[in-house]
Amino acid sequence: MTAENKDIHSYNCDVHITHKEETYIVNALSGLEIAWERKGVAGKCTFSIAQEDDGKIEFEEGDAVRVRISKTWMFFGFIFTKNRSADGIVKYTCYDQLRYLKTKDSVGFTNNTVGEIVKMIANDRRLNVGVIRDSNYKIPSLVKENGSMFDVIMQAIEMTTQETGEIFILYDRFGKLTLCPLEHMFRNVVINSSSITDFDYESTIDKQTYNSIILEYKSGTTGMTVRDPKKDEDSIAKWGLLELVEKTNNGWNSLKQKSDLLNHYNSKTKTLKIKGAMGAVEVVAGAVIVVSLDLGDMVVDMNMVVDAVTHRVEDGLYSMDLELIGGEFVSTRGVQGESKQGNDGTETPDSFAAKEKRETAAKDWGHGVTEEMLNKVLNGYLSGHGSYYLKCGNAFGVNPMLAALITKKECTEGGTINSYSARVRNNFGGITGDPDYPNMGKFAKYPSKEIGIERLFRLLGVVYIYQKGRKSISSIVYPWAPPKQNNTAQYIRELKEWYKKYTGVEWRDSLIGSGVSSFAEGKSRMYTVISNPNYNNSTSSGGAIPPHVEEARKHVGKSYSQMSKLGRMTSGLWCADFTAFCMKKAGNMPVPDTSSTRSMFSSFQSKGKAKHLDAARNYIPKSGDIIFFYNGSGRAGSLRIDHVGIVERVDGTKITTIEGNSGAKLNVARHTYYVGQSKITGYGIM
Repeated sequence: MTAENKDIHSYNCDVHITHKEETYIVNALSGLEIAWERKGVAGKCTFSIAQEDDGKIEFEEGDAVRVRISKTWMFFGFIFTKNRSADGIVKYTCYDQLRYLKTKDSVGFTNNTVGEIVKMIANDRRLNVGVIRDSNYKIPSLVKENGSMFDVIMQAIEMTTQETGEIFILYDRFGKLTLCPLEHMFRNVVINSSSITDFDYESTIDKQTYNSIILEYKSGTTGMTVRDPKKDEDSIAKWGLLELVEKTNNGWNSLKQKSDLLNHYNSKTKTLKIKGAMGAVEVVAGAVIVVSLDLGDMVVDMNMVVDAVTHRVEDGLYSMDLELIGGEFVSTRGVQGESKQGNDGTETPDSFAAKEKRETAAKDWGHGVTEEMLNKVLNGYLSGHGSYYLKCGNAFGVNPMLAALITKKECTEGGTINSYSARVRNNFGGITGDPDYPNMGKFAKYPSKEIGIERLFRLLGVVYIYQKGRKSISSIVYPWAPPKQNNTAQYIRELKEWYKKYTGVEWRDSLIGSGVSSFAEGKSRMYTVISNPNYNNSTSSGGAIPPHVEEARKHVGKSYSQMSKLGRMTSGLWCADFTAFCMKKAGNMPVPDTSSTRSMFSSFQSKGKAKHLDAARNYIPKSGDIIFFYNGSGRAGSLRIDHVGIVERVDGTKITTIEGNSGAKLNVARHTYYVGQSKITGYGIM
């Protein structure tokens, strides 16, 4: 630790409180703490004051608090909570202005950078803004329904990271909202054995460690379930068989997904906490510091990111506790960031999720319902769809058995799920008035079973549980099946009886789930995301991606004149020519060669390999699918198609494409969209 950080005495720890426009310097008792976390939490300061009976000042909630340690102003915030005890001691809990980002609202941003989003939210919430070091990347679309402003900003940071690799830290710098790239967060602080009291280093294979990966997916030719394994026999011999089974919708990518998952999980989980380090006023959550320690079975000597820090002034000493991440060490705080590799292949300090599961399809959050249980309920028209109910239940925060039993109640005819509403409308909950699927009749109609199931879970998880706060069977069923039209009490009684019958567990309302804030959030949690941060430079993935995508990657950045030397390109209208060129060059041309986007789409349509308009809205494409757009031109016709490109990859609901005749320079370029964007009007399924 550098010399200027060794002032550990607390004689100059000052607490200033502004009350009714007067500022008072108070004598805080021993035990003042300032705590910061790297993601999604406001800065917190706690301290206590002994109040005298005569002439005391009654500080109030909302009073401004400033704290200075070792001649440095460190914390500016406001009193939120007071706790009194019989001995006349008053404990104050204060938060910095990030606390006001907990406010929930429905917001939308289009074509804004993360810094612009931070500034707009800060202006709307009347927060003071300091230095905003922004990215050049403009997020195409960010929509959040009834989410906290913290969640919105964290999502903007994550979307920027996914696209650019840049990691941003949001924090309050003494009353100024600050956004800073990780590369500017280095601090001149060294943690070694001489500057700390103790450390807590944990190494385990009991948390998120797997040495056998099995991917399950449906064969496109036989429809049978394929189990595709990959194992590390050396690791199995050492640790025993630790197996992870994942479902995937994309057989194309199974080879790469298996390798990525095995590389990701086939190692120990390690965490590192530092106790009683000498205080350093420049250390905030997100700071990068040097750590040089012998931990017993390994020596750490590298830059690490501060995941959380608590500054403490106690008994005449100024110290700090740290939680550190980087390399093999991971966050224990649940909110994970993106992983990134350096040029030498080693993980850099921003490997926030080096061990915890990356954004994968949501898991059982505690309901205990299995696919086998669900398949006993879902017969007839929905026979075998237990896996999809389970997937939706995990993603939308809804007990999947509750949804299945509502389907049984609403759609059973002759002892099986075979009602007209189910068979013709794909409506599995008697849903009326769906805003995204308006229908001339009373009941909503959906284009596929999967979409119908998703809309059932949307209504339960987003509208009823999350937005309306209905956390019991009765509070859901009474508006769902009101007494004036149904025997509501019997409806509720049957659901509870059936739940015990099919799960063996008595129903309790705590099993209902917590829901999610939006349909987009639920959808994004349904699909496995295995990202390759170096994909821009990839020219081969060992067969993991379709060959025409490989071909398209070779030409990113090329102009019309460059492409026209390689093949036919119609001047001014060559997006379809480029798409056809890549398919032909790769030997993967399922439709006739054409320069017309509409003719190309019609060819897919004639083969039954197309998704159009409503069917395209909720379709999650695969790498290699052909994507069609409507940009408003007069030539789009009734198909509403006037542009085409190739889907390069899909991360959750984010779609990355490669398109000819696109972008500001009208060349071959990458673009990013999101599932459900109105300009996406069709897909050709490869």
